[in-house]
Formats: sequence, C-alpha cells, structure tokens
Amino acid sequence: MTRAGEAARKESKAESKDAPPRYMPRKDTEGNDIWNGQRQGLGWYPNVKKEMADSKNDGCQVQGNNCTDEAQSIDHIKDFATLQTDLPRYVVCDGKNHFSAAYKEDARDLYNGGNTADESDINTSNFQWSCTPCNSSKSGKKGLYENAPQWIEPCPGEDCEYVPRGEETT
Repeated sequence: MTRAGEAARKESKAESKDAPPRYMPRKDTEGNDIWNGQRQGLGWYPNVKKEMADSKNDGCQVQGNNCTDEAQSIDHIKDFATLQTDLPRYVVCDGKNHFSAAYKEDARDLYNGGNTADESDINTSNFQWSCTPCNSSKSGKKGLYENAPQWIEPCPGEDCEYVPRGEETT
C-alpha cells in the first residue's frame, strides 16, 4: 500500500472512532439497564395488576364507538407516549461510548404509574380497563418514543468519570 493510501486508511479509521456507534447500549458499566426507548419490555408490575384486578369486572371504562364492554387490558388514561417525555436522561457510559439516555427502571416505574415493583400502596389514578377496540381507537404513539439513547462521545477510557445517575442531560 502506498504511503498516501495508508495515511487515508488511518485517517478514515480515526474518523470512524468519533462517529456514532451502530448499536444502542443495553447496560451501563455498573450493570444498570438502559431503556431503548421502546414500550415493549416495560410491562405491568404484579402489584399493579393485582391492585387493578378488583375493577376488572366493571368492564371497559373507555366506552368508545366499537366497544365490546370487555375489560381486556389495563390502559393509561394519560398516554405513556406523552408521559415518557418527562423522564430524566443521564450521561451513561457503556465502557465504549457515552450516551444521553434514560434508565429502564425509571421507564418501567413511570409505565406503572410511578409505582415501584415492590411498593404496597399502589396509585392507579392513571389507569382504566379497556377493550381492544377502544384501546386501539385512541391512536396513541406506538413503537419508539423520543427517549432512545443518543450518542454523545466516545468514552475516554481510564479518564472516564462516569457516575450512575450523575449528570442529567436534556
């Protein structure tokens, strides 16, 4: 390879080091789960499902045009797509790169009405039972929300000063 070709290859390699990675981080360096910005995988905590069970016999509480009156699923009254925009985002390090991201635990707690998995005094004020047609007719956002991790920079390695839940980002 010519010197010019070798120099161009090294320059290209250096540029790619500063380019955003082609993956989303799953965990930070401390083993904390990073939320990928998808609703899938959040799910209802058993204590929330248990608290909602007594009102299931009341049927669908949305009562839309195509209502079957069946209580088929727990539904957020104020949609989760809107609620998740207020999740705190932090600088997180996965050992290779730094990202602005939300922790999955925070997303799961918010999805569950601000309740934690081990909480006994459950707040269900943002939940209602819904049949599938009524829930589908609400036309809320689905899939990826705006809280997917965003790349900031490569990790500086030994000089990394990452602290879980340390620096918040916008």
